[in-house]
Amino acid sequence: MNIKKKIKNTCCWRFINTRPGKYVKFYILFLFDILNLIIDWYFYLKVELIKPGLVYGPPEPLIRQIIFGFCCISIISFIIETIQNADDLCETKKISFLTQSLSNFLVIFFEDIPLLTLNLIITLCRDGEPTIISVVKASIVIFAVIMRFVLIVVLNWFMDSKKTRSSIFLDMLSTTGIFLMAILSVSIHLLHNFPTSAQGDIELPNPVNFNHMNYATNKYLRDVGIFCQWPIDNDENDKKFYIWLSDITDVIQATNLSVKIRSDFTLNKEKYNLCIEKLDKNVCYKFENAQLKISNEDENFLKSNMFDIYAIELVKSPAQGNKYKLGFISLDVNRFELNKNGTKTCSVINPRSVLYARDKDFSNSEETSYLKHNEKKLEFFSKKSLITVDKIWFTGIFKCKMSGDLGPKLNRKNNSNC
Repeated sequence: MNIKKKIKNTCCWRFINTRPGKYVKFYILFLFDILNLIIDWYFYLKVELIKPGLVYGPPEPLIRQIIFGFCCISIISFIIETIQNADDLCETKKISFLTQSLSNFLVIFFEDIPLLTLNLIITLCRDGEPTIISVVKASIVIFAVIMRFVLIVVLNWFMDSKKTRSSIFLDMLSTTGIFLMAILSVSIHLLHNFPTSAQGDIELPNPVNFNHMNYATNKYLRDVGIFCQWPIDNDENDKKFYIWLSDITDVIQATNLSVKIRSDFTLNKEKYNLCIEKLDKNVCYKFENAQLKISNEDENFLKSNMFDIYAIELVKSPAQGNKYKLGFISLDVNRFELNKNGTKTCSVINPRSVLYARDKDFSNSEETSYLKHNEKKLEFFSKKSLITVDKIWFTGIFKCKMSGDLGPKLNRKNNSNC
């Protein structure tokens, strides 16, 4: 009681209870409610604008729909709070049941807590990114949450002595809700600064030296290849074999990586030649009797004009803030085909299937690619012999299934040869 008397004897308290003071309070609360509304919709737009890229992508559609629903509820809450605050300006309340206690309860339990819970779920499915900016932001937000908790508790329990039992009960629930909000907010901003290892253990990296691409390379991208179905542009091979094009890390390092595949497959599908050129390396094979054998590069067929050429461009696009956390890899394929009159035509084609995957036998072999160790024969991989990234990439503390691309994006702007 002594605390109440001391507070009510202050100049601030006496001013708040004057007519001008009530208007000042109304406009402060109005601006605070608008800010809260903007933050809610900013959160929704931030989530909605996330696009699939390397490893990371948007949350599941159901989560995005639920967030949208609660953001719509936030508009209703804003209207209710504004009406309630305007009603408090009157000498006699026009809407007696609409009190500050009721509006606080509705906003906390039907808007703030659900959205913070959804934010926490998304955070638990994403890897932390400790940077100096995020650490400073987390510190400011945690301080603001604590201050808000203290101010609302003081306003609810010390400022207003004319409260009904129902209002006191709602204030008790609201205070509990604010305490829960504080825990959720602090948890979100703390977890955002702690990435996890491949085993799901929380790491404590130095935010000054932290690089998200290096972290993701070590945890996800290393030893994962890009595999393309062969033949690239038709389904005549019913077994759907895949050939290795490149490691993801090779594309990231080169930024723009060119791969050429030369073959006379269209002339004889049972007996043909296949050459792959990348990073100034050239490996050629003969397919005969369902087997691939290394060909001598000095043989005349290497210079033959009968070969169709598939010019493949793999381009690593940089990270784009929250939209593409690690950027993405795009792919373009042009086919140079020999005509009957001896000329060649170029056409842009759609590969049937291009995957990010790891060879199941990779762990039992020192070989990472046939272009790096061309003394071993080229393998045709069946899809069953590959582990696609949705089976090996799990993100965040919850080890959620990756939500990014399963393969490179098709991009017609990479190669201008056609």
